[in-house]
Parts: sequence; C-alpha cells; structure tokens
Amino acid sequence: MGGKEVMQEMLAMHPNTLILFTSGCSESGIHTNLILEEGLEFIAKPYSTDALRARVRNILDERSSVTEDKVSAR
Repeated sequence: MGGKEVMQEMLAMHPNTLILFTSGCSESGIHTNLILEEGLEFIAKPYSTDALRARVRNILDERSSVTEDKVSAR
C-alpha cells in the first residue's frame, strides 16, 4: 500500500487525523506523481528534527485556528 492509500484508510477510520507526508522527492515531484493532492501537508527529506518539530507545530496551530474560527462563527 502506498502513502495515499494508507492516508485514505486512516481517514476512513479516523476522519480528523492530521497527516504529514514525507519523501525524498521534491514537493513538485510528489504532486506530479499524483501521490499528494492539493492542500495536503508535506515535508521533504532530508529534514532536521527541528524542522520536523516546527512543521508539526505549524500544522497543529493551523488546525487549532481553523477550529477556533468555526466556533467563533457560531
């Protein structure tokens, strides 16, 4: 099973799961090969622990702000 298929299975079981793709290919190469869809999160290898930590933090913060915006809109 490839990454896209794993993502689909995970989201089928847990729809709110946050997913970060990683690959040794460039982001444009990943999109060209149809592994990722528009709007999915990605970090290219090689990356440092600090870069991964920052990327995960950013994703969590973005999700938090989207959730807060939805609650405020009610």
